[in-house]
Amino acid sequence: TTVITIGGNAVVGAWSTATGEALWRKDYSASVDTSKLFTGTAASALSEGGFVIVQVGSDIQGGRVIALDPKTGVEKWTWTGKGPGYSSPSAFTIGGTRQIVTMTEGSIEGLDAKTGAGLWSIPFADDWHVLERTLGLLPR
Repeated sequence: TTVITIGGNAVVGAWSTATGEALWRKDYSASVDTSKLFTGTAASALSEGGFVIVQVGSDIQGGRVIALDPKTGVEKWTWTGKGPGYSSPSAFTIGGTRQIVTMTEGSIEGLDAKTGAGLWSIPFADDWHVLERTLGLLPR
């Protein structure tokens, strides 16, 4: 079993639960401009479709949602856009397509879970860039 961690400066790591050994590490701290951040990276990693999904970046330098291979840390796809909001990505099936839904500093984004392609975007202006509840979708 593997545990994935992500810290406030966007350093992602994988650890063996059996031995405590570090399996791999990805350092995305260069994408986090801490000069104007409220708290830094504030999203949990998401396990979805055989990937580990992380969201990194800042208001100043923009953001990325990245799908990593949980065994190796190799990047499988990357979406680039606005800096992250303070909310964790979630996974949903919408219209028959598995999607990663996440918040940025100015929008809520729907991404194809297999490829990272942007599918839709809804403006979500908020001075604090916070979605204090887990994203949820209700059927129409």
